[in-house]
Amino acid sequence: GACLVNVFADLEAAWPAVSMEAIAARAPRWILTSRGDSAGERLAALRRLPGWRDLDAVRAGRVLEIDGDLLARAGPRLPEWVRAVRAERARLTPPRDG
Repeated sequence: GACLVNVFADLEAAWPAVSMEAIAARAPRWILTSRGDSAGERLAALRRLPGWRDLDAVRAGRVLEIDGDLLARAGPRLPEWVRAVRAERARLTPPRDG
């Protein structure tokens, strides 16, 4: 599986608004975001933003850029969303030495 953890799973709101400070305090290993017009666009943007660029996930390039329609409207496309997340994580994760 993708083995990703929502660092805000303890919040009860369906769509909680969280601050940059709250994100930094929870230090996510991976960041999931919608894809821009080109691959790597969101990561490049995050690397330019104060606060965001200091997160380990951003510095290490662990930003999963997924089709925004899949993120916002999973519904019956949930399996497609899961496949997209897994594929993007596999692309960004270096192979382990055997």
